[in-house]
Amino acid sequence: MPLTADDAFQLARNFREVAKQVGDTRTGKWDTLTPDQRQTLENDEWDLLASSMSMRTKAVGIVLEETKTSLANIVRATDHARKAIKTLENVRATIGIASAVVTLAAAILSKDPKTIAKASQTLLGQVKETIG
Repeated sequence: MPLTADDAFQLARNFREVAKQVGDTRTGKWDTLTPDQRQTLENDEWDLLASSMSMRTKAVGIVLEETKTSLANIVRATDHARKAIKTLENVRATIGIASAVVTLAAAILSKDPKTIAKASQTLLGQVKETIG
């Protein structure tokens, strides 16, 4: 059974929560732990946090695969936005493009393919409108 985006996001949350619990245990029982035990728990906490971030990255990748908007289109849109913001002198236009990028990021995290496609197109439109 292939991993779905929802599964990957849930695993990321679970790994993050276990990492927090390990950290809480380490700090809560500090005086009863040996230095080696403290270090082991700290290492485990960091490993779990890294696993959580990796799983979240995997989940976003799965979301992008599930959308009709390709990663190449999203990269192209954000690259155009970055270049436009770098050269713009109009603060209002910069805010408009930055807001469109924030909307795109939120759309990706929402895991809704239609919202991602719409936000990507909106960003490209905003950049084209601003720089001509």
